[in-house]
Amino acid sequence: MRLGVLRNPASTGNRGRTPAPLPAGAGLETTEAPADCAAALRRLCEAGAEAIVIDGGDGTVRAAATAAEAVFGEDAPPLGILPRGNSNLIARRLGAVRGTAGLARLAAMTAEAARSLTRPAPALRFVFAEDGRVELGFVAGWGVYAAGRRIGAEEIAVRHGAQIAAAVFAAARRSLVGPEAARLRAGVPCRLSLDGAPATEGPRFAGVITTLPGRLLGPLDPFWGGGEGPIRWTDVAAPPRRLALALPFALTGRPRRWMEAAGYRSGRASRLDLRVGGELVVDGEVVAGSEGASVAVTTRSVRMIAA
Repeated sequence: MRLGVLRNPASTGNRGRTPAPLPAGAGLETTEAPADCAAALRRLCEAGAEAIVIDGGDGTVRAAATAAEAVFGEDAPPLGILPRGNSNLIARRLGAVRGTAGLARLAAMTAEAARSLTRPAPALRFVFAEDGRVELGFVAGWGVYAAGRRIGAEEIAVRHGAQIAAAVFAAARRSLVGPEAARLRAGVPCRLSLDGAPATEGPRFAGVITTLPGRLLGPLDPFWGGGEGPIRWTDVAAPPRRLALALPFALTGRPRRWMEAAGYRSGRASRLDLRVGGELVVDGEVVAGSEGASVAVTTRSVRMIAA
């Protein structure tokens, strides 16, 4: 099978590293900005690529999946992930191409064998009301989630899973004590409707959604509750009540009976209609700034391949 590799040299694991040799016949394109992805994917497929391996992190996967929908629609090639980012949450949950050996295994496969390793995965699909822009992704959040992203990116020196955990706990601590606590606990303006139900409106301390299965990282799994649909969601009203007591249960998906009445909700849905008055973060990247956005969130199936 002929491969196309989309490499982001700015991803954490690629900085300062020479690209590894590719299997014979594989094409290579580089990208450092989402705007580059569509043209790069088109060139790879025009050169005969039957699968695209994304050499980068979660942000590069998000950009490539978004561009693949725009360029190919339903005929997008399967996507593999050579995880070179900081968190690599998507690869952890959906599978990865394991280095040069994994690339070689894929390249040596017949198309039939490759199909047996290809699996559909639901991705979050965001359609922005303001400009019609479409983004795909796998984990998104707002409120203190966005604050945690900033803390991890700007202030925490460790990398990979340790950075994510440190950012989560730093954001939680700052919400309880310190000069930022009052601002973080005040939340952001939000209006949220789930599967067409009447919307809830008011300030939100935190919101998180994902289509990824299983625990996000170690013991961190801030989802619970029932319902139908591929989107797992958690919504916390602001200011959060009994926050110090609720945090360990909310972060590990083990709620106590009093928490729903206190404004801690979680479940599953097929569609969210969201208006948020603050940053919206998707797969570690800010896709709507502090002015906020109105967005409809559904899902789209993306073909993923691992080896």
